[in-house]
Amino acid sequence: MRNKPYSSIENIVIAADIGGSHITVAPIDISLSQTVSEETFRVRVNSKGTREEILDAWLNALETAFSSFDERPDKLALAMPGPFDYENGISFIRGLDKYESLYDINIKEELANTLNLSHKHVLFRNDAEAFLHGEVATGLVEMNNRVLGLTLGTGMGTAFSHVGKTTDLNLGSMTYETSIADDFFTTRWFVKRYEALSGNKVANVEALSELVEKDRAVEVLFEEYADGLSSFLADHIAGLKIDTLVFGGNISKASRLFLPQFSARLASLGATPTIKMAQQGEQSAMIGAAFLFKEIEGLYAHKIIA
Repeated sequence: MRNKPYSSIENIVIAADIGGSHITVAPIDISLSQTVSEETFRVRVNSKGTREEILDAWLNALETAFSSFDERPDKLALAMPGPFDYENGISFIRGLDKYESLYDINIKEELANTLNLSHKHVLFRNDAEAFLHGEVATGLVEMNNRVLGLTLGTGMGTAFSHVGKTTDLNLGSMTYETSIADDFFTTRWFVKRYEALSGNKVANVEALSELVEKDRAVEVLFEEYADGLSSFLADHIAGLKIDTLVFGGNISKASRLFLPQFSARLASLGATPTIKMAQQGEQSAMIGAAFLFKEIEGLYAHKIIA
């Protein structure tokens, strides 16, 4: 891993985005709000493996980033999926077919001890919250906007941001139709619904989007998705007085297939927020996680426009 010029080692945070099948790592300069590496470092992880297998994979990736500096950084921030005790660094993931062997493990302690870091310099942030904060911090929207962030992929992540403060909403766990929202607005819904409509199997939304010109069922599928998602979000947009939506995640890469109808349906329900697509990609969650250090050190100044 080769690094670009940075402001000072005190401003460097080694940040990681923990996904269902990988870890992505990059050094972030929190004074510049950007990564300082030539490229991010991504490693596949067997999330169904043992505690030792998972932690070893994470530690190897993290050490690659730490050791890329002549003077070793002393800060680590991770964007983590939940359920998770973010303050104390303890995983409560269970029944989600990933990272089950880490249940009730103090990951903060494991990482701090092995990487020789102070426990107070190992921070965790909800991944949806980190994603949105990273986009806001890098200027995608104005600080005074009331922003709802959506990460749509294998899971449904939601967060709210206003005047520099970003919090997880966890709307995916809310009741929707016969189950919860996460069951209807994620990749597994597309896979299951497409098979019901066409009798064919498909791996993911990317594969589906490639069939849109050949199979009418794909068009119907995205229309249903747009109608369902807009109906679910309308009340939340009104209740939180949202003026901007930010989309991220793999499903959002197919936004051309559902965004026009989604916007029209929202408007018919009285909601007309500005809609933006995330610009930082995978780096947004790492930047957002790293910014925890700015927040706790009181360095994150923002101007509130009345």
